[in-house]
Amino acid sequence: MSEQSDTKFNLKYESMTAVFADHVVLNRLNGAVILDFASAMVGDPGSGQSTIPVHTRIAMTHQGAALLLQLLSNAFASGTAKDASPDAPPVVEAEG
Repeated sequence: MSEQSDTKFNLKYESMTAVFADHVVLNRLNGAVILDFASAMVGDPGSGQSTIPVHTRIAMTHQGAALLLQLLSNAFASGTAKDASPDAPPVVEAEG
């Protein structure tokens, strides 16, 4: 076992409210990754354009994002995320 998995700590939540997100937009900047989360895409019938109303924005270092990727990969590999739909909306990588 690694040192990290042997470390014990307590989690203290600022809020226990969870916000559902079905869409994520990824932006990469110098030294950071920004994840913008939204619950749904909203279409405008008049213009035909869609808008993603972002409700949560998380900024992480590249190292923190790499750890998140590893944790998510491990969760799916071990079956703990097996309920995720294979046709779930994709991650959107933002331009610029």
